[in-house]
Amino acid sequence: MVQRDHSGDRNWIVETKGRVWEGTEEKDAAMSEWCRQVSAATGDTWKYLRVDQPEFRPDFASFRKLVVALIGERMFRERDLAPERTMTQAEVREARDEGRA
Repeated sequence: MVQRDHSGDRNWIVETKGRVWEGTEEKDAAMSEWCRQVSAATGDTWKYLRVDQPEFRPDFASFRKLVVALIGERMFRERDLAPERTMTQAEVREARDEGRA
């Protein structure tokens, strides 16, 4: 999906997961690295976000609301400023546990 705002376009690879299997974290890391490399090579912004089924709610009226709910407003802004950085699902969980998301 493409997110458009005043600072330009961001290309998102959004993966929905019904179940998290062994090796999912490694796959997330590989997708994040791919996004980093493609962003660096093309100058376009690419990001990855995994949405697990238990975290999805029908009240996500916009993509921004989905990302903010899963990651947090402050982290959403940080990710906007740092396209080469995509949080892993483990980092998202840690941020939630620490009350940062």
